[in-house]
Amino acid sequence: MKNGWGFKAAARLYHIARTGHDAEIIGPYKKNAPTTIPVRMTDAVPGTPPECCNLYDVSQSLAWLAKERRDVQEQLAWREGIHGLMMPLTH
Repeated sequence: MKNGWGFKAAARLYHIARTGHDAEIIGPYKKNAPTTIPVRMTDAVPGTPPECCNLYDVSQSLAWLAKERRDVQEQLAWREGIHGLMMPLTH
């Protein structure tokens, strides 16, 4: 994920999958991983459970992140990339 959509998206996905809430990064990127960087929890992500339990839940979280892009073309590109990000989880 980090290599596909970047550090910030990877951190947000991690926290959405673990808590059902989006996250805003508040800590320094240096010496942190997407799973360890300090964040502030924000709004609950609609349709996401309190903890992702299956591939469908993860795909919904990825779709949420794609939808949150400001540029429509970027939203479409990210949506098209969901399949590729899910592939390692299905094998």
